[in-house]
Amino acid sequence: MASGRPPSSALLFPAPNGGLWDDGRYRRWRRGVFKSAILEAGLDPETRVYDLRHAYASLMIKAGLNVVEVAARLGHSPSVCLGTYAHVFEELGAGAIDSEHAILAARLKLGAKQVLSRGFR
Repeated sequence: MASGRPPSSALLFPAPNGGLWDDGRYRRWRRGVFKSAILEAGLDPETRVYDLRHAYASLMIKAGLNVVEVAARLGHSPSVCLGTYAHVFEELGAGAIDSEHAILAARLKLGAKQVLSRGFR
């Protein structure tokens, strides 16, 4: 952001050359950075990067987003979204929660360091 807002087509985590990561770079990142982060967070050492995508989808559904909104954020069609997450919509979709406060509460319960940000006082 210090260099200005990137275009919506910009990669979130580009390789040093600005392009996509190759398989070797991804594997090194997963073994080093990601593995350290999940262990520090107290998560199961077998947690996969893809598991975080499912957690994100579940949080969006619990926050009250509809299937079209969730599908758009995950980058697939509503029918694929329902094929994967219909059970989550049934289980969690009934009552929306304030997901930011729920995440903060879970972090504090696990003993994570409190980081104050807008809205958390």
